[in-house]
Parts: sequence; C-alpha cells; structure tokens
Amino acid sequence: MMEKEHKDRLQRAWLPLLNTVGDVIRVIDGLFTKNIITRLMKERIVQGNAVHSDKLRALMDLLPRRGPEAFDAFYDVLIEQEEFDAADYLKPELKGQHKTRNDDLPKKWPDRDVHDPDHIKVSLVADKEMIQNFENAYSDEVSIYPMCRAKRGIFLLIDNQNFYAARAAGIKLADRDGTEFDQTALHSLFEALDFKVEIKDNCSAKQIADALQEVARKSHRDFDCFACAILSHGEQGVVFGVDGDKILIKDIIGAMDGVRCPTLIGKPKLFFVQACQGNKYDKGVSVVKLGDAAGDMPTGDSVSTGDGVSTGADVSTVADHMKNMTMQDAVQHKEELDVMDLYNLVDNVLNKQCDNVSNGKTGTKCDIFLAMATSPDYVSIRNTKFGSWFIQAVAYVFSKFAHKNELLHLMIKVNRLVSRAETREGGYKQVSGFNSKLTKELYFFPGLKKQVPSPRPETSIEPQAQN
Repeated sequence: MMEKEHKDRLQRAWLPLLNTVGDVIRVIDGLFTKNIITRLMKERIVQGNAVHSDKLRALMDLLPRRGPEAFDAFYDVLIEQEEFDAADYLKPELKGQHKTRNDDLPKKWPDRDVHDPDHIKVSLVADKEMIQNFENAYSDEVSIYPMCRAKRGIFLLIDNQNFYAARAAGIKLADRDGTEFDQTALHSLFEALDFKVEIKDNCSAKQIADALQEVARKSHRDFDCFACAILSHGEQGVVFGVDGDKILIKDIIGAMDGVRCPTLIGKPKLFFVQACQGNKYDKGVSVVKLGDAAGDMPTGDSVSTGDGVSTGADVSTVADHMKNMTMQDAVQHKEELDVMDLYNLVDNVLNKQCDNVSNGKTGTKCDIFLAMATSPDYVSIRNTKFGSWFIQAVAYVFSKFAHKNELLHLMIKVNRLVSRAETREGGYKQVSGFNSKLTKELYFFPGLKKQVPSPRPETSIEPQAQN
C-alpha cells in the first residue's frame, strides 16, 4: 500500500490535478510501462470511462492501492510527459526545478539553419545506461522491445507525388511538390537507424494495398520491427492513391496485424502518415508572445497546404481489393468517415483485439503505433522547398534524440516542434498526433547491434484468410 504521507499528498492534489493534467491517456500508458498498473487496469480505466475527467478520477482512486512506489512513479510520469504544473501539486518542494532544463528544440520551424533535409546525421548511443538497456532488451524482466539486429526491420516508404491520373479522372488533386525532400530525409534517417528501406513511388490505391500485402507475406523472423510511412493526399480516415482512389488508414494498419503477418507478432509496427485529414485550416489561439517564429520558408518560396482533395469528389475505394487483407467488420467507407473522429476510429480498431496476454496469446492489434501529421478535419502543411512540417520534424527529432529517448518521448518533441511552425500568409498552425498500442518501451539504439539467433519457424501459425 501507498505510504500515508503520499496518500495525503495525493488527496490534497486530487482536485487541482483534475484541472491540470492535459493528456491522461499518456500518463496511464506511462504508469503501465513502469508496471504500476496492469494491462487489465489500464483497459478498464481507458475503455470504461468516456471522458477525460472520469479516466483521471478512476486512476487517482486506484493509485493508493498500487504499492509504495506508485506515488513517485506517478510524479516521474508527469515529469516525463511534461505535465509540470500537475507534478508541482504532488511535490511542491521541487516546484520549478524540472523547468530549468534548456529547451532542446529549434525556436522556429522549419529552419534550414538547424536542419537540412538532404543531410541527416543520426546521433549514436554512448550513454552507459542506454547500453545496459540494449543489453537487457531480450530479458523478460524489462519492458523494452529488442531492437538489436543488424537490420532492425523493413521500412516501407510510399511516396505519392504525381497525381495527373487522378486529375484525368476529374479529381482535383495537385502534384505534391516538395515531397522529394521528405523521401530523402526518411530514407537517410531509417537507413541510419539500420532499417532495410523499400521505396514505392506514385502508387495507386490498389498498388498501396499490393505493397502492404507483399511485405506482410515476407518472413520477419530475423527482424525486430516493421515501419511504414505514407506520403500522399488525404481526407479524414483515408489516403489517396495517385489514381484518386482511396484506401482506409485502418486497412493500412490492419494489413500488418498478427493475423496477416504472424512473424511480426509481439514486434512493434510503426506507421507515419503525412496527409491532410480534412479541409480546415488551424488559425491557432493566443498563448504567449513567441517572437518572430517564422514557419515557412522566406517570402517568395512556394508553400503548399494541400495534402488533401480540393473538392468533395466522390471517388471510388479499394474495398473489394482489400477484402482479403482487412478486418471482417469493415463498414461502408464514406458513411463511416463522415461521422467518426479519426483518432477514435483508429483507437477502436487497435483496442478491439488487444487482449490480456496472460493466457499466452496476444491481441492481433497489439504493438501498433500510428503517427499522423495533422488532426482530424484539418490540412497538413508541406513546403515545396523544404518538405512537410511533420516529416521533417520526425527526421530532425529522431536524428538528434533517438540515441537517448524512447519513441513516445520522441513523438512529444515532434508534436512540439510542429506546433511552432506557422504560415506567413494567414498565420496557420498545425498539430500532429499519435496513437500507441505498444506494450513496451521502444528505443532505436542507433549504432548498437548484436548477433541474435534466428528463431525456429512456427509451423502452427499461418496467415488466415478473411471471409
């Protein structure tokens, strides 16, 4: 049980915390990662409470019964998630100490003075603690994904730039000038992170599905991970092929789940989507004066805010083609996407079969991570002479901090960096985001490798066809 002093502090902080904790889901994930709460507890809190405040109340009610380490772990998670005001209510004697850290991100974004998309150099692990984490990654005693092999896994990069086929079909999708900078940056980044990079240019919706099926059929037994980035136009819940046909983001994720790709069971599957998710522009709100935080390249450089469709064109989907590789409960695409929030949609998909692993099984949708360039209903910004704000932020943050930071921490930095960008005309902003069903911490361990024996083939596990 929690110590009385800590219980009293938690009780005094109860109401203030309800008003200050910004992202309770990430706090819950952090406590799960630190083994303070179990997976079942996590699922009960997240799925059994519809609103933010109820989730936090349920967590606060549970913590006093989670042992003497729960209070300090809660404080540490708040610090890690940069919930500094909330942390100060738990330990007011430490107030302000954590805020003295220098901001280690550029003050403006994008900024070629600090980041060149054509020259990505990844910092390598040197810290003794990180080396120890690397050595212990195959131990059942630590909650860290093994990322040790000479080739961590396949990185599938689908980059759609030329949309003349869509325009020929009457669908107003402009060419995505500037995406070549994103491709170059991602290729360099993931190659330096020891992934096997496979690039597919200018894919139709069917070709996107084919590329995913092709990778899913491969054996990933000698890999630790799978990663995929899709750069294209989009609408809420979908991305476009260069032919103007749509493919659901949940079908992209589903293509690599435990049913369709059993050799990736228990291994992280990462997805990064650079595409608009609507036609709205984020005008931002006033917080504090940040000075002259220029977002796009200097006046005269061309900037595109169009990783989306120009009209509400009624384009076809590839549902028939994806039938044998996507979920059995797929619903009518257009009606679904008109009414469902993208993140809730993806969260439901990933949660659906992320079951308790105590019986020796794992859910088919576990160990999946999705990062999105923008929020549902909003455009994402792409600079024609720099690349997209989001992908370039991923390239910058991962190259600078992957040697010491875990994936979720990296993505918080990406979100912060993207939020600093602003268009010169209109002052538009952008907010990236991510959804994680990872069950362990993920470090890329750049520069570290070890020889790992290949596992025996699991003859009892085979891909299952979907009816």
